[in-house]
Amino acid sequence: MAILLLQVSAAAPLPPIAFDLAKAKPPIRRCGSGTEAEIVVCGRSDPDRYRVKPIQDSYSDKPIVAEAKLGGGKLQAHGMKSPIPGAPGRAMLTFTTTF
Repeated sequence: MAILLLQVSAAAPLPPIAFDLAKAKPPIRRCGSGTEAEIVVCGRSDPDRYRVKPIQDSYSDKPIVAEAKLGGGKLQAHGMKSPIPGAPGRAMLTFTTTF
């Protein structure tokens, strides 16, 4: 630690920074100004600014459907997501025929 402090103290001094506080512009106010007796609080009113946006449908997985012709009809096997969060999905068999 002492060697590190010696190296820092032996380094060349930094050049002065030319900064004039009088030339700095204050930020633009976007809210009204109150009287001396009022306290004005400015802030963002967007409640969704930190929320994660939903994923587009083009990135979601397409359902897998297996089909077979059976006795003049069509037999399909497919899976369904449960509408209840955390519940297991369902496996469905659908047989379609014409009359």
